[in-house]
Amino acid sequence: MRFLVVLSVAAGAAVAQAETWVRFSHNGAPTYGRVAAVPSGGGAQQVEVVHGEPWDNPHPTGETLDRAAIRPLVPTEPTQVLGGAYNFRSHLAGRVAPTKPEFFWKTPASLIADGAPIVLPPDATDAHFEAELVIVLGKKASRATLEEAEAAIFGYTVGNDVTERTWAKSDVQWWRAKACRTFGPVGPEIVTDIDWRKLRVRGVHNGKPAQDEAAADMVFSPGELVQYASRYVTLQPGDLLFSGSPGATFALKPGDVFRAEVPGIGAVTNAVQSE
Repeated sequence: MRFLVVLSVAAGAAVAQAETWVRFSHNGAPTYGRVAAVPSGGGAQQVEVVHGEPWDNPHPTGETLDRAAIRPLVPTEPTQVLGGAYNFRSHLAGRVAPTKPEFFWKTPASLIADGAPIVLPPDATDAHFEAELVIVLGKKASRATLEEAEAAIFGYTVGNDVTERTWAKSDVQWWRAKACRTFGPVGPEIVTDIDWRKLRVRGVHNGKPAQDEAAADMVFSPGELVQYASRYVTLQPGDLLFSGSPGATFALKPGDVFRAEVPGIGAVTNAVQSE
């Protein structure tokens, strides 16, 4: 009888609908918009402009814009940006898989939007691409249970965790290897209520596939990453957690173009140039 009751509740539960959000400059100010479905009869895709942030009861303004006419910004204004290290076994390169989530800091100042250039300093000789699924927080999380951590996830976006390997080996901390200016391409869309287990993380280097793996292969799930981080750091709405990169990577060079993509969410594409 108990089993039948559980089935009945599950069958009657509402299924959340995925939404796509973008952040862009409008009338001189950062603004969010909900991306409308492509019209069945064709035509330009529209963005419904809102007041407020998408995770905090946004209010429609009644204004719509052509999607093609807006230039996306970094998808949130985070107080903190964390990165999950060694979260794909294919990226371990002989290391032992971690027994708990491992993190490093990227700073908000390292983030750039889709289309902005990755700028390599003169002494950056081994800066690698790393395509990643990025977690977007929609609720405060502090000492969260796994259930609370999963509920705190607003949605997902796409990132490229550019990493200077030489600096990572030589410095006491990964501060410049991970958080150098422009080393955090992210965006442009945030997609909510999507099953991360069905996603793939892909990297395309100069038009050629360079990374491609199922997100389900991650050592630790997005919820587990948020839960563990929240033991020690109070995460805020809008904060970003890069969840780890799959496979082997190699150095970017001036003139390269790298696209990190997660089909079902979007892609962030950036050209590489010298400082």
